[in-house]
Amino acid sequence: MLAIRRIIDDPQAVIPVPPEFRHRRIEVIFIALDQESEAAATVPDTLDPIRRFRGKGRGGSVADLLKDREQDRAPSFTRNEV
Repeated sequence: MLAIRRIIDDPQAVIPVPPEFRHRRIEVIFIALDQESEAAATVPDTLDPIRRFRGKGRGGSVADLLKDREQDRAPSFTRNEV
């Protein structure tokens, strides 16, 4: 796999593609190396409803499930009843 890493200090609207990548299927990944700009901070968060919902349950659901599982596995009779 051929890979080139290039850091561009001031990217413009068009970024040149190296000749060895032209006319080939490629993957392009953009990663900002500096702090988040104010323009990016104003973009609405698509996960906002999920973040608002997270943690709103009554809690202890895993402990409740484990307790129910133990009760289901426990014998429903004692030795004296047999």
